[in-house]
Amino acid sequence: MTRLDQRDDMMDLARRALAHCINQTTDMTESIMTMPIEAYTDETRYRAERNRIFSSLPIAGALSIELPNPGHYKTISILEKPLLLVRGDDGKARAFLNVCRHRGARICEAEEGVVKKFSCPYHSWVYDLQGNLTSRYAAGTFGDLDHSSLGLTPIGCEEDAGIIWLTLDSSAPIDIKAWLGGMRAKVGSLDLGNWHLFKKRVLDGPGWKVTMDGYLEIYHHNTVHGRTVGQHTIGNLLVLDTHGPHQRLTLGRKSLKSLETQPEEDWEPLEHIRLVHNCFPNLSISGILGDHCLVSL
Repeated sequence: MTRLDQRDDMMDLARRALAHCINQTTDMTESIMTMPIEAYTDETRYRAERNRIFSSLPIAGALSIELPNPGHYKTISILEKPLLLVRGDDGKARAFLNVCRHRGARICEAEEGVVKKFSCPYHSWVYDLQGNLTSRYAAGTFGDLDHSSLGLTPIGCEEDAGIIWLTLDSSAPIDIKAWLGGMRAKVGSLDLGNWHLFKKRVLDGPGWKVTMDGYLEIYHHNTVHGRTVGQHTIGNLLVLDTHGPHQRLTLGRKSLKSLETQPEEDWEPLEHIRLVHNCFPNLSISGILGDHCLVSL
């Protein structure tokens, strides 16, 4: 998306948000939806949904800026599988099972770091940043092995739009362009790869749907966030765009109504709206373009 296209897009959002502000309306679904409590509390359903969705669909594993240079790595766990994400010597991001091919010891215990190589803490098998087995302790007394077949087990990985995407099912190659569809240009326009990572926090919480639900509406905004961002946003005003299972939500800031008396050529739309980008099933990006954002994954 070019800068001109981005401005046109933001202008359209500002117009739609301003119309809601003037008319005291909001985008809504065609009908009321209710969900049985079992959709959130049934353990069997929870595990079935989680296994089906997170094992086969592309999921956001990290931001590109978390692995800024060769040797930077990050460890995560998805569906109880320990994963190792690393930037290789060639600059490419890769993902592997965080498990040594010898006896299954965990390669990295730290959540993140910088290395020149990976050495198994159990028997000192050594892997390079591309996951290749390069040496074994006392190899001459161990036996003749084909190193090329004993590299770290790869996981589907593709870097796009400043995000490192993963698929746990290696039989389902990642096609991020197809998966994101029209959402790809919108996420790409955020230019996340050139942002600065300020702080990271890991929060324990309930099932994944409860977390995602909070990003699907702004009905809660001024109540829950009344002392923070809610001080600056208009309660229950939403502009919604959907792209398959993905959504972009636009909120109006309290300065939005001032646009009513300004000629459009003088508008600076990003000063009057906030955006939330949701990429199913586990990525939400909330904030103000060019200023700050909160990324949840």
